[in-house]
Amino acid sequence: MAFLRVYFVRHGETEANSQRIIQGHLDIELNELGHKQAGVVAERLRHVPLDMAFSSDLSRAIKTAEPTVSDHQGVTLELHKDLRGQFMGNLEGKVFTPGITIPVDETIENGEAFMERVNRWWSEYLLKHLASLPPKLEGAPHEILVVSHGAVIAILVQKLTGQHMLTCTEGVVRLVSPSPNTSISVVEVETDDRAVVKEYGDAFHLGVDAVDGGGMRN
Repeated sequence: MAFLRVYFVRHGETEANSQRIIQGHLDIELNELGHKQAGVVAERLRHVPLDMAFSSDLSRAIKTAEPTVSDHQGVTLELHKDLRGQFMGNLEGKVFTPGITIPVDETIENGEAFMERVNRWWSEYLLKHLASLPPKLEGAPHEILVVSHGAVIAILVQKLTGQHMLTCTEGVVRLVSPSPNTSISVVEVETDDRAVVKEYGDAFHLGVDAVDGGGMRN
């Protein structure tokens, strides 16, 4: 039985997403569609008994999280800089061309450092913090919302899979490309060293009209 169920939500669409502009740590607001997506995902999660909510400290993640948090009395949104996507240095603000290899640039956050930052938040903050909380009645899991960036969600799943902590339930496919804006990935943690991906990049709640074209970066 899971003691923790985490709902990872990628932030809503920004104009940079729609124009394939590399965002990195640029603090870019949601566009009109992004706000619509935030409302739709809030409706999808309305009946989930959330205990806590976390978000990247960038506005596109915060504004995505706020409609969901406002539906859950007593839940406050906790902001974490470690939940930002990869810092892209000199490439931030430039157009990303699919199929073109991103050049080596010393201003970009090292991939291994990015992976370790995200993993550190998961293992040294979230799991340890939740382990200190009293168990819920009848062994129900703590239900957690985490609103972040596509690369963060993907890299965390990759890291935990490589550590043999994370497995995917039958039928779940981990996407190579970024999952759609406000898609949901659900991870159930059973023990400190065992977790299962129940959903990955699920955007069924959005319908065809509300899903972006996979605009990148972060």
